[in-house]
Amino acid sequence: MILLDGKLVASEMLTTLKREVAVLHEQKIEPTLHVVVVGSNRVVDLYVKQKSKTAKKIGIKIITHKVTAPFSTQKVVQVITRLNAQKNCHGIIVQLPLPEKVNTDKVIWAIAPHKDVDGFQMRLFRPPTPSAILDLLTFYHIPVMRKKVTIIGNGRLVGKPLSVLMQKRGAHVSVCTHTTRDIASRVRNADIIVSAAGVPGCVAKNMVHEHHVIVDAGTSSEGGTIHGDVAFADVAPLVSAISSTPGGVGPVTVAELLKNVVIAARTYGIKESYTHTKSPKTDHSTAGPFVKRIHT
Repeated sequence: MILLDGKLVASEMLTTLKREVAVLHEQKIEPTLHVVVVGSNRVVDLYVKQKSKTAKKIGIKIITHKVTAPFSTQKVVQVITRLNAQKNCHGIIVQLPLPEKVNTDKVIWAIAPHKDVDGFQMRLFRPPTPSAILDLLTFYHIPVMRKKVTIIGNGRLVGKPLSVLMQKRGAHVSVCTHTTRDIASRVRNADIIVSAAGVPGCVAKNMVHEHHVIVDAGTSSEGGTIHGDVAFADVAPLVSAISSTPGGVGPVTVAELLKNVVIAARTYGIKESYTHTKSPKTDHSTAGPFVKRIHT
């Protein structure tokens, strides 16, 4: 059994990002991520804390904006609109899930595309968690082309965008939700299983075999402890490769997010820093290559 070690993958990514951030600092650009938190949630609070700690190590600044009750869509959108106009804001993320009274779609689409580093709009940036899953598989030389991939969960954070990205890489994708009949059968017939349901133990040992690759992208809090979707102790000895929660997808997701912030700062931060220069040619030659890269 191969353990898909997200900490190792993230460490290599962060080493590279730290060097890139140092270059930006020399150019008087401090990559800055603004995090909008609406209400309070243990998993959300833990994730924000993890992001802040990692960002600080590589020189990225994180500013948190707490939106308190009473909640409304307008209240959250006003915060985003203000951040869209700030030059020292290179990325904006809104921690999900949002309270029921807040329209998630309106909030997401209020973010300026070049600051949507969580990739919700899937226009300029790839979503961090699906990217983390793909990079984790790539790091361990696990191909997805022509493989049968079963994704458990169809949420906007993981399931939906991952199914699109997997299909673009040539995978045969099947998505399961809570209404899907006989999920166990779909799991058994897959080559790669990605679980992002947020339901502890939903992938059990009677559903897997020795050729399976399992990526646990589920996160939930139970009894004050963070759990994944996979019954890891029971399942791990029975499969070909598996990631754990914590320590698997999570660390890589944070690194992917910070990579998007660096790209945004490099692309638009440099562009802004040259706004008042007399040489448009210098501005174009500096920013141009990174504008292209942001789409890849």
